[in-house]
Amino acid sequence: MTESHETTTALEEKLSPWTRALLDVLTDREREAIVLRETGMTFAEAADALGVTAERGWQLVDQAADKMTAAAARAVLLHRHVPAVEPHPRPADCAAKKCTVPIAMLGALDLPVSILDLDVKGEKCLESAGIEYVGQLVGLYEFDLLRIKYLGRKTLKVITGCLSAIGLHLGMDVGNWQPPKRRRAGPAHLRSCLSRPRIDT
Repeated sequence: MTESHETTTALEEKLSPWTRALLDVLTDREREAIVLRETGMTFAEAADALGVTAERGWQLVDQAADKMTAAAARAVLLHRHVPAVEPHPRPADCAAKKCTVPIAMLGALDLPVSILDLDVKGEKCLESAGIEYVGQLVGLYEFDLLRIKYLGRKTLKVITGCLSAIGLHLGMDVGNWQPPKRRRAGPAHLRSCLSRPRIDT
């Protein structure tokens, strides 16, 4: 462990718990830069401590701030829309029909797929297929996704893992849910999801 790493590790204790939790999304170099900056150093002082130019120090801090902001946004959305529920059973455990999305999870269907923190390839593949929302994604099966150009089993595993992390999976029954772009937003949509008969495909 380098002296610089030991120093920034000690400085991390001065940060708020929320900020410390977001540090895990950063590279080691970005982490050192943002910790030095957040604990009182100027850009020039942080760059000097890291042994880089002032411009490179600014770039590292800027990159770290962007990543932490994105991670914080995802965390807030997940906390707001995805309650702490037990993961739903996999499709293979669902007998002859699809699993129904739990009522408490309906709000998660309107979230953009970017909330899942997929890798770049996964996001590009879904974008190319016009899949923008979690509700569109969970209503599909594995074979549906494997038909998407450049989406292989490795990317499929990443997608299913990200869904599992929030208690969802592929092949779920989303009822009459529609992407936000296709319907009027508001409580009436949730009521219609609950009142209309489920349609299995």
